[in-house]
Amino acid sequence: MSQFHDITTLEQLEEFAKVWAPTLQTGDLVTLSGELGAGKTTFVKALVGVLGGEPNDVQSPTFSILHHYRAVPAVIHIDAYRLEGVEDAMRAGIQDVLASEGPDSITFVEWPEKVPSLWGPVTAHVTLGEVEDAETQKKQRILTVESSFTS
Repeated sequence: MSQFHDITTLEQLEEFAKVWAPTLQTGDLVTLSGELGAGKTTFVKALVGVLGGEPNDVQSPTFSILHHYRAVPAVIHIDAYRLEGVEDAMRAGIQDVLASEGPDSITFVEWPEKVPSLWGPVTAHVTLGEVEDAETQKKQRILTVESSFTS
């Protein structure tokens, strides 16, 4: 099932995170797609806060590729943007982390399309995109969730 949500402010993104986070479970893997600056890391930050973690600790893992956050359950945050393929992901230890820690965590993966064969079963795919309102000429974010979640 796909659901579309107009997200025009940070507050709306945080409100959606509050509603959606309780539907996530230990072992879930959520992929996040969108252009640079679309709000993928900001969304993870909001979710970590709702899950009891420290949202100010959340940073884009573009250069480190992987971050861990204390929350309930724990959160693994992966950014596959710089990965060149499965071998690159293996050198970074991503498969080991997913195998050993993934079942006890919620995993968020930014740029999953860079290494699509790596992720296994995906609980939900979130796409963040910008569109321009034809009437106001203002940009707004559309957040699309593909999962069994219903609001």
